[in-house]
Amino acid sequence: MAREIQLTQGRKVIVDSEDYELLVARGNWCFGAKGYAARNERRADGKWRAVLMHRLIMQAPEGLQVDHIDGNRLNNRRSNLRLCTPVENNRNRGPNVSNPLGIKGVYWIPRQRKYRASIRIQGQTKQLGVYDDPLEASRVFDAATLEHRGEFARPNGVEWISPLKIASIQFPVPIPPVPGLIIGD
Repeated sequence: MAREIQLTQGRKVIVDSEDYELLVARGNWCFGAKGYAARNERRADGKWRAVLMHRLIMQAPEGLQVDHIDGNRLNNRRSNLRLCTPVENNRNRGPNVSNPLGIKGVYWIPRQRKYRASIRIQGQTKQLGVYDDPLEASRVFDAATLEHRGEFARPNGVEWISPLKIASIQFPVPIPPVPGLIIGD
């Protein structure tokens, strides 16, 4: 059964019942700057160190990271956590904040007035094609990420993105090919 632990800033973290008592006994937890449940603890040498709740739960060794499978940094149930390498953890990230479309693996090409789908595989960028429709480019990226990234794949899942979310995406409007040409009424 899942339990909640209150954090600062009115946030809550979800943990398994089996971990709850151990975590609460350590003291208060805060909502950290990067969105994780964390606390500061004094080491034996008197210096302070940050303790991340998900790393404590998984007893993560040095050099390994803890991946939140569903991407929710406040879901610290063991069924949502797994040990992984930094490369594997990066595969399960959401879209880059610098991508104005908010769709992972899809980029607007102003010169061509189209959308490019691409994926990084073993440090190399693989171009997946150029498309008129950003959602079609996203479907191509999704297929490639499922094929190449296995259990660490995080597809965009355009089939189940709500129509309101799709409508809120500000897709660049293609410019008419001939200056002065007006398309429509």
